[in-house]
Amino acid sequence: MYPLATAMRLAAEAGFDAVELVMCPEVWLRGTVPVRGLAERYGLAIPTIHQTLFSFSPSGRGAARVIDATRAAVELGVPTVVFHAPGAKRWDAPAAQRWLQALDAAQELAAGTGTRLALENPGAYDHHETLGVVSRIADLVACARRYDLDLTFDTCHAGTAGIDLLDAYAAMRERLVNVHLSDLRPLRLPWHPPLVDIVWAHHQLPGYGRLDLAPFVARLGADGYRGSVTAEISFMALAFWSPREAVRRLGKLVAFVREGAAVAAPRSEM
Repeated sequence: MYPLATAMRLAAEAGFDAVELVMCPEVWLRGTVPVRGLAERYGLAIPTIHQTLFSFSPSGRGAARVIDATRAAVELGVPTVVFHAPGAKRWDAPAAQRWLQALDAAQELAAGTGTRLALENPGAYDHHETLGVVSRIADLVACARRYDLDLTFDTCHAGTAGIDLLDAYAAMRERLVNVHLSDLRPLRLPWHPPLVDIVWAHHQLPGYGRLDLAPFVARLGADGYRGSVTAEISFMALAFWSPREAVRRLGKLVAFVREGAAVAAPRSEM
Protein backbone atom coordinates (compact mmCIF):
# COMPACT_ATOMS: atom_id res chain seq x y z
CA MET A 1 0.00 0.00 0.00
CA TYR A 2 3.02 2.28 0.45
CA PRO A 3 5.76 3.27 -2.01
CA LEU A 4 8.97 1.36 -1.34
CA ALA A 5 10.70 4.38 0.18
CA THR A 6 7.88 4.88 2.67
CA ALA A 7 7.63 1.17 3.49
CA MET A 8 11.35 0.93 4.20
CA ARG A 9 11.36 4.08 6.30
CA LEU A 10 8.46 2.82 8.42
CA ALA A 11 10.11 -0.59 8.80
CA ALA A 12 13.32 1.05 10.04
CA GLU A 13 11.38 3.25 12.46
CA ALA A 14 9.59 0.17 13.84
CA GLY A 15 12.92 -1.52 14.61
CA PHE A 16 13.19 -4.01 11.76
CA ASP A 17 16.62 -5.22 10.70
CA ALA A 18 15.48 -6.31 7.25
CA VAL A 19 12.57 -6.40 4.84
CA GLU A 20 11.15 -8.94 2.42
CA LEU A 21 10.87 -7.32 -0.98
CA VAL A 22 7.64 -8.21 -2.80
CA MET A 23 7.93 -7.80 -6.55
CA CYS A 24 5.66 -5.00 -7.76
CA PRO A 25 5.28 -2.46 -10.60
CA GLU A 26 7.63 0.00 -8.86
CA VAL A 27 10.46 -2.55 -9.01
CA TRP A 28 9.59 -3.60 -12.55
CA LEU A 29 9.62 0.00 -13.80
CA ARG A 30 12.62 1.35 -11.84
CA GLY A 31 14.78 -1.75 -11.60
CA THR A 32 16.74 -3.09 -8.65
CA VAL A 33 19.35 -0.32 -8.31
CA PRO A 34 16.97 2.08 -6.50
CA VAL A 35 15.88 -0.80 -4.23
CA ARG A 36 19.47 -1.35 -3.16
CA GLY A 37 19.89 2.37 -2.52
CA LEU A 38 16.77 2.58 -0.36
CA ALA A 39 17.80 -0.41 1.72
CA GLU A 40 21.22 1.11 2.32
CA ARG A 41 19.70 4.50 3.21
CA TYR A 42 17.54 2.97 5.94
CA GLY A 43 20.07 0.40 7.14
CA LEU A 44 17.96 -2.59 6.10
CA ALA A 45 19.02 -5.93 4.70
CA ILE A 46 16.95 -7.75 2.06
CA PRO A 47 17.26 -11.47 2.85
CA THR A 48 14.17 -12.53 0.88
CA ILE A 49 12.29 -11.58 -2.27
CA HIS A 50 8.70 -12.72 -2.75
CA GLN A 51 7.12 -13.34 -6.13
CA THR A 52 4.56 -10.70 -6.99
CA LEU A 53 1.07 -10.97 -5.52
CA PHE A 54 -0.38 -9.77 -8.81
CA SER A 55 -1.49 -12.48 -11.24
CA PHE A 56 1.05 -11.27 -13.82
CA SER A 57 4.65 -10.14 -14.08
CA PRO A 58 7.10 -9.16 -16.83
CA SER A 59 8.04 -12.85 -17.01
CA GLY A 60 4.46 -13.97 -17.58
CA ARG A 61 1.37 -14.95 -15.65
CA GLY A 62 0.81 -17.58 -12.99
CA ALA A 63 3.80 -19.77 -12.22
CA ALA A 64 6.12 -17.68 -14.41
CA ARG A 65 6.06 -14.93 -11.77
CA VAL A 66 8.85 -16.69 -9.91
CA ILE A 67 11.24 -15.99 -12.78
CA ASP A 68 11.39 -12.18 -12.48
CA ALA A 69 11.62 -12.51 -8.67
CA THR A 70 14.62 -14.79 -9.09
CA ARG A 71 16.24 -12.44 -11.58
CA ALA A 72 15.87 -9.55 -9.11
CA ALA A 73 17.28 -11.67 -6.28
CA VAL A 74 20.34 -12.55 -8.32
CA GLU A 75 20.90 -8.88 -9.22
CA LEU A 76 20.65 -7.84 -5.57
CA GLY A 77 22.53 -10.79 -4.13
CA VAL A 78 19.48 -11.87 -2.11
CA PRO A 79 19.78 -15.45 -0.86
CA THR A 80 16.10 -16.47 -0.87
CA VAL A 81 13.22 -16.25 -3.33
CA VAL A 82 9.81 -17.06 -1.85
CA PHE A 83 7.31 -18.55 -4.26
CA HIS A 84 3.92 -20.21 -4.13
CA ALA A 85 2.91 -23.81 -4.66
CA PRO A 86 1.13 -24.96 -7.83
CA GLY A 87 -2.63 -24.60 -7.82
CA ALA A 88 -3.24 -28.14 -8.98
CA LYS A 89 -4.57 -31.36 -7.49
CA ARG A 90 -2.36 -33.69 -9.61
CA TRP A 91 1.23 -33.41 -10.78
CA ASP A 92 0.22 -34.35 -14.32
CA ALA A 93 -2.25 -31.43 -14.51
CA PRO A 94 -1.30 -28.60 -16.93
CA ALA A 95 -0.98 -26.07 -14.08
CA ALA A 96 1.49 -28.29 -12.23
CA GLN A 97 3.52 -28.89 -15.39
CA ARG A 98 3.72 -25.13 -16.06
CA TRP A 99 4.85 -24.65 -12.46
CA LEU A 100 7.64 -27.21 -12.90
CA GLN A 101 8.77 -25.50 -16.11
CA ALA A 102 8.89 -22.11 -14.36
CA LEU A 103 10.78 -23.70 -11.47
CA ASP A 104 13.37 -25.12 -13.88
CA ALA A 105 13.83 -21.70 -15.49
CA ALA A 106 14.20 -19.96 -12.12
CA GLN A 107 16.69 -22.50 -10.81
CA GLU A 108 18.72 -22.17 -14.00
CA LEU A 109 18.88 -18.39 -13.44
CA ALA A 110 19.97 -18.90 -9.84
CA ALA A 111 22.51 -21.64 -10.48
CA GLY A 112 25.91 -20.80 -8.98
CA THR A 113 24.80 -17.42 -7.59
CA GLY A 114 23.99 -18.30 -3.99
CA THR A 115 20.30 -17.55 -4.49
CA ARG A 116 17.90 -20.38 -3.66
CA LEU A 117 14.15 -20.85 -3.96
CA ALA A 118 11.94 -21.34 -0.91
CA LEU A 119 8.54 -22.94 -1.42
CA GLU A 120 5.77 -21.53 0.82
CA ASN A 121 3.10 -23.73 2.39
CA PRO A 122 -0.30 -22.90 0.84
CA GLY A 123 -3.39 -21.71 2.67
CA ALA A 124 -6.85 -23.22 2.37
CA TYR A 125 -9.58 -20.78 1.41
CA ASP A 126 -12.17 -23.49 0.94
CA HIS A 127 -12.31 -27.25 1.45
CA HIS A 128 -11.31 -27.98 -2.15
CA GLU A 129 -7.91 -26.36 -1.67
CA THR A 130 -6.89 -28.92 0.91
CA LEU A 131 -6.57 -31.39 -1.99
CA GLY A 132 -3.64 -29.62 -3.68
CA VAL A 133 -0.45 -31.48 -4.56
CA VAL A 134 1.50 -29.98 -1.62
CA SER A 135 -1.33 -29.03 0.75
CA ARG A 136 -0.16 -31.62 3.26
CA ILE A 137 3.08 -30.74 5.00
CA ALA A 138 4.52 -34.18 4.24
CA ASP A 139 3.92 -33.60 0.51
CA LEU A 140 5.42 -30.10 0.74
CA VAL A 141 8.60 -31.43 2.34
CA ALA A 142 8.81 -34.28 -0.18
CA CYS A 143 8.53 -31.76 -3.03
CA ALA A 144 11.30 -29.63 -1.49
CA ARG A 145 13.58 -32.64 -1.21
CA ARG A 146 12.89 -33.81 -4.75
CA TYR A 147 13.56 -30.41 -6.37
CA ASP A 148 16.19 -29.18 -3.88
CA LEU A 149 14.11 -26.32 -2.51
CA ASP A 150 14.20 -24.45 0.78
CA LEU A 151 10.95 -23.79 2.64
CA THR A 152 8.98 -20.81 3.90
CA PHE A 153 6.51 -21.48 6.71
CA ASP A 154 3.45 -19.22 6.80
CA THR A 155 1.68 -19.51 10.17
CA CYS A 156 -1.58 -18.01 8.92
CA HIS A 157 -1.70 -20.40 5.96
CA ALA A 158 -1.14 -23.31 8.32
CA GLY A 159 -4.00 -22.05 10.48
CA THR A 160 -6.42 -21.87 7.54
CA ALA A 161 -5.61 -25.50 6.73
CA GLY A 162 -6.01 -26.64 10.34
CA ILE A 163 -2.34 -27.62 10.63
CA ASP A 164 -0.65 -27.57 14.05
CA LEU A 165 2.12 -24.97 14.04
CA LEU A 166 4.68 -26.89 16.07
CA ASP A 167 4.10 -30.14 14.21
CA ALA A 168 4.47 -28.39 10.86
CA TYR A 169 7.59 -26.59 12.01
CA ALA A 170 9.18 -29.84 13.17
CA ALA A 171 8.52 -31.43 9.77
CA MET A 172 9.80 -28.41 7.80
CA ARG A 173 12.74 -27.48 10.00
CA GLU A 174 15.40 -29.29 7.98
CA ARG A 175 14.87 -26.91 5.03
CA LEU A 176 13.27 -23.90 6.74
CA VAL A 177 14.88 -20.55 5.90
CA ASN A 178 11.98 -18.11 6.28
CA VAL A 179 8.90 -17.71 8.47
CA HIS A 180 5.88 -15.59 7.58
CA LEU A 181 4.50 -14.71 11.01
CA SER A 182 0.89 -13.61 11.44
CA ASP A 183 -2.30 -14.53 13.26
CA LEU A 184 -5.68 -15.71 12.01
CA ARG A 185 -9.06 -14.67 13.31
CA PRO A 186 -12.43 -16.20 12.41
CA LEU A 187 -15.13 -14.20 10.63
CA ARG A 188 -18.66 -14.80 11.81
CA LEU A 189 -20.38 -14.15 8.51
CA PRO A 190 -22.71 -16.68 6.84
CA TRP A 191 -20.97 -16.16 3.49
CA HIS A 192 -18.11 -14.04 2.23
CA PRO A 193 -15.69 -14.20 -0.71
CA PRO A 194 -12.06 -15.20 -0.11
CA LEU A 195 -10.89 -11.58 -0.54
CA VAL A 196 -12.81 -10.60 2.59
CA ASP A 197 -11.01 -13.34 4.53
CA ILE A 198 -7.63 -12.23 3.22
CA VAL A 199 -8.18 -8.58 4.17
CA TRP A 200 -10.13 -8.85 7.43
CA ALA A 201 -9.31 -12.26 8.94
CA HIS A 202 -5.98 -13.49 7.60
CA HIS A 203 -2.52 -12.15 8.40
CA GLN A 204 -3.45 -10.42 11.63
CA LEU A 205 -1.08 -9.12 14.28
CA PRO A 206 0.00 -11.73 16.85
CA GLY A 207 -2.47 -11.85 19.70
CA TYR A 208 -5.43 -10.67 17.63
CA GLY A 209 -6.47 -14.10 16.41
CA ARG A 210 -6.74 -17.72 17.45
CA LEU A 211 -3.23 -19.00 16.70
CA ASP A 212 -0.96 -19.72 19.66
CA LEU A 213 2.11 -17.99 18.28
CA ALA A 214 4.08 -17.47 21.50
CA PRO A 215 5.11 -21.15 21.89
CA PHE A 216 6.06 -21.24 18.22
CA VAL A 217 8.30 -18.16 18.54
CA ALA A 218 9.80 -19.64 21.70
CA ARG A 219 10.59 -22.85 19.82
CA LEU A 220 12.40 -20.87 17.15
CA GLY A 221 14.52 -19.28 19.86
CA ALA A 222 15.18 -22.55 21.66
CA ASP A 223 16.28 -24.20 18.42
CA GLY A 224 18.63 -21.36 17.55
CA TYR A 225 16.75 -20.65 14.31
CA ARG A 226 18.85 -18.33 12.14
CA GLY A 227 16.52 -17.77 9.20
CA SER A 228 14.30 -14.78 8.49
CA VAL A 229 11.09 -13.97 10.34
CA THR A 230 8.86 -11.85 8.12
CA ALA A 231 5.91 -9.85 9.43
CA GLU A 232 3.32 -10.58 6.75
CA ILE A 233 0.46 -8.47 8.06
CA SER A 234 -2.75 -7.32 6.33
CA PHE A 235 -2.77 -3.63 5.47
CA MET A 236 -6.03 -3.31 7.37
CA ALA A 237 -4.53 -4.92 10.48
CA LEU A 238 -1.71 -2.36 10.27
CA ALA A 239 -4.11 0.61 10.02
CA PHE A 240 -2.29 1.65 6.84
CA TRP A 241 -4.15 4.98 6.74
CA SER A 242 -2.05 6.11 9.72
CA PRO A 243 1.70 5.59 9.23
CA ARG A 244 2.31 6.51 12.87
CA GLU A 245 -0.09 3.81 14.05
CA ALA A 246 1.38 1.31 11.58
CA VAL A 247 4.85 1.92 13.07
CA ARG A 248 3.48 1.49 16.59
CA ARG A 249 1.84 -1.83 15.72
CA LEU A 250 4.88 -3.10 13.86
CA GLY A 251 7.06 -2.11 16.79
CA LYS A 252 4.94 -4.24 19.12
CA LEU A 253 5.32 -7.17 16.73
CA VAL A 254 9.12 -6.75 16.69
CA ALA A 255 9.14 -6.76 20.51
CA PHE A 256 6.91 -9.85 20.59
CA VAL A 257 9.30 -11.82 18.39
CA ARG A 258 12.54 -10.67 19.98
CA GLU A 259 11.36 -11.11 23.55
CA GLY A 260 9.69 -14.45 22.85
CA ALA A 261 12.72 -15.86 21.08
CA ALA A 262 15.21 -14.47 23.61
CA VAL A 263 13.47 -16.07 26.59
CA ALA A 264 13.89 -19.53 25.09
CA ALA A 265 17.21 -18.98 23.33
CA PRO A 266 19.74 -21.79 23.91
CA ARG A 267 22.54 -21.00 26.35
CA SER A 268 26.14 -21.58 25.43
CA GLU A 269 27.86 -24.34 27.34
CA MET A 270 30.49 -23.20 29.84
